[in-house]
Amino acid sequence: MVARLSRFQFSYTFNLTPCQKFIRLHFYETSYQNLDRSKAFFSVKVGSFTLLSNFSTSLASNFSDQEIILKELCVDVQENQILNITFTPSQDYRDSYAFINGIEIVSMLLNLYYTTATGDTDYPFMGQTAGSLYSLSNSNALETVHRVNVGRNFISAREDTGMYRTWSDDISYLTEAISALFLLTLLFNPVLAGLHFCEFQQEITVIGNRIFEIYIANQMAEKGADVIGWGDGSGVLVYMDYAVTMGSKSNQKKQNLSIALCPTPTYMTNYSDAILNGVEIFKVDSSGSLAEPNPNPWTNPTMVAPPTPGNNHSNNRKILIVVVAGVVSSFIAVSVVLLFIRR
Repeated sequence: MVARLSRFQFSYTFNLTPCQKFIRLHFYETSYQNLDRSKAFFSVKVGSFTLLSNFSTSLASNFSDQEIILKELCVDVQENQILNITFTPSQDYRDSYAFINGIEIVSMLLNLYYTTATGDTDYPFMGQTAGSLYSLSNSNALETVHRVNVGRNFISAREDTGMYRTWSDDISYLTEAISALFLLTLLFNPVLAGLHFCEFQQEITVIGNRIFEIYIANQMAEKGADVIGWGDGSGVLVYMDYAVTMGSKSNQKKQNLSIALCPTPTYMTNYSDAILNGVEIFKVDSSGSLAEPNPNPWTNPTMVAPPTPGNNHSNNRKILIVVVAGVVSSFIAVSVVLLFIRR
């Protein structure tokens, strides 16, 4: 694997068409030119946003048990704006250095992941008073935290629908409680949770056939979720987005976010079960920063089951997650820049 590395700050400059961009950075954690890989501590800025601060690829690799570390984010590029991606070795660590193995930049369709061309987009704001909205604008940046293919297998980058995204299976996220639960480790930045639905079962054809409840962070997000009603028919892809904030607890660096789907009683619906096809979790920048603390040395992530969302008709709840063959997205790749720089 080749890389660009330096003990001094270096930048890449991109002249891009004005629109929202999907950016993916590739880091392969290994020793380069006999350098101690544990000395790779550095920061990364993408435009005005701090993506990483005092980031350690060694600690991140040990924590995730992965040699390849991917960082994905969405930013908006304005007219006549030049996008700079800057790598800066940390001054807090002796002999530190920065490196990068690859950069991808792809133009996105408007309103694909967060905003329209004309202004802000408002999302239901979980954990706040009823009816509260969270406003997201083109001035915000989003970082991918989790992307899950529900009920099916892992999807590799080559198997994705044109964007070379990786979709995890749901095994490590699913908790066998009285409802279908996902546990997603998150930081304390605002979070955007995108749920993917597609009603494809032949028996489910009209509004009211399948109605269920959705809880996010143990708060009711939807009391009468009906995919047929949302999409105005079967076989229609539906995306529902919700904003969440997670308050800090003691000295925890991260917390778990639960997403629970709970069937309604049989007298309210023809099929008392639930459906979910995919989940994407994005971290929203906080005052221009997406950076997070490094994992503790030599630790592995653990999952802790959250409390039950509620106690209504608990005897009716059961785990049922259904999925189409893969998660389809209306993502169109307009342009791709892929850089691999030799040492």
